Amino acid sequence: LQGIFRMNYTASAAWTNSRGNIPATVEIAWVDLALNNTQTVWAAAANSNGLPMIFKSTDGGQAWTNTYLLDNNQNISTGWSGDSGAFWLTSNEAPLGFDVSPSDPNQVIVADGTGHITSDGGASWRATYVHPAYQNAAGQTTAIQKTYKSSGLDVTTAHHIYWVNDQNMLVSNTDIGQTYSADAGETWTF
Repeated sequence: LQGIFRMNYTASAAWTNSRGNIPATVEIAWVDLALNNTQTVWAAAANSNGLPMIFKSTDGGQAWTNTYLLDNNQNISTGWSGDSGAFWLTSNEAPLGFDVSPSDPNQVIVADGTGHITSDGGASWRATYVHPAYQNAAGQTTAIQKTYKSSGLDVTTAHHIYWVNDQNMLVSNTDIGQTYSADAGETWTF
């Protein structure tokens, strides 16, 4: 039986499934909460297409809301990965890691092939893998022809670097393909 189980500890306590309104087709990978708030519970999951969903409950797990709105990056400030990006970067992956701050239930981070964080309880999410000045605004499609500057949290490996001259370089990466820099590696595009 899949679910999210909870128990109020008493002499006659029993485990109850608190999956509630999370669809049965959604595969839950992570559940977490802050140590100082047992009513706000988070669940990181993937839908049937393998796309991430981040659910939040504010009533101890009885009702859940998806806070990670991928369609048109509704509440997600993206970097180079997001809705309407190049065909291989159109969306993120199922959550590979997930954590809630032990002291603040509004601070959450997800590793979803890239990385995103919220500090307002899921009202908005922002990319952690690009410098903040290079993020695309929430509610906008992902600009694939734009140049991006890394935050230092790089989500791939480089195998080959070809220097065209002292400023222009091409790099072959493990999973995101070829990237190009016109400023000696300060910013990158595809």
